[in-house]
Amino acid sequence: MSNVSFTGVAGYTHNYEFALQKSKNNPERLIKLANNLTKSMAESILFAWTNTRAVRSKDSILYTFINDNNKVNDKYINALESYDVVPIAWSNRNQYLDKLA
Repeated sequence: MSNVSFTGVAGYTHNYEFALQKSKNNPERLIKLANNLTKSMAESILFAWTNTRAVRSKDSILYTFINDNNKVNDKYINALESYDVVPIAWSNRNQYLDKLA
């Protein structure tokens, strides 16, 4: 499904570019896109994920595809990983095909 919204535990609605339903081999997967990952965007992604994750299946995963044409600050990548978000550089997207099928 594309352009999906979920209401989180705090009552806020958060948008995700894609939601892939649970399959035999993979849990529910949500996908966010980050054209220019800034501190503010990382914080927004993390709030949305924390709020949404509380009302989704415990094994749900958030993948964030990041445009890596420009340098991305490692602090923002590390922040995403600290909350179990899977950051994927766009140039490495093919390495995750099995997780997204």
